[in-house]
Amino acid sequence: MTDIIGRLKAQYGSNGPAVAEQLNSIGTELLGRGETRKALKLHQEALTILEWNKCNALLYDFVDKSKGFANDMALTLRKIGNLLREMNDFVGAAEVYKECLDTFLEGLIEGG
Repeated sequence: MTDIIGRLKAQYGSNGPAVAEQLNSIGTELLGRGETRKALKLHQEALTILEWNKCNALLYDFVDKSKGFANDMALTLRKIGNLLREMNDFVGAAEVYKECLDTFLEGLIEGG
């Protein structure tokens, strides 16, 4: 798994949106195999990449791209919240779900 992630980062750059997408996909696959903690780590890494891309898009006034990244962040946050809930961290899950909703709404408004 580390080899795949390393190759993705080499091909698309450490903060490439494609890397975040693949990290989320691998995380979902790991969850299906019962590897909850590994899945959580990958989703959190994907979230960090998406946050960087969203901020970068705003910096260069690419509002539509920023909104897209905000929506991708909300979907990733939902996955993280679900994992935390599955791990019986209900308070952590609730906090992440709130952030998910805030991020989703942020993606809907102008200015991302």
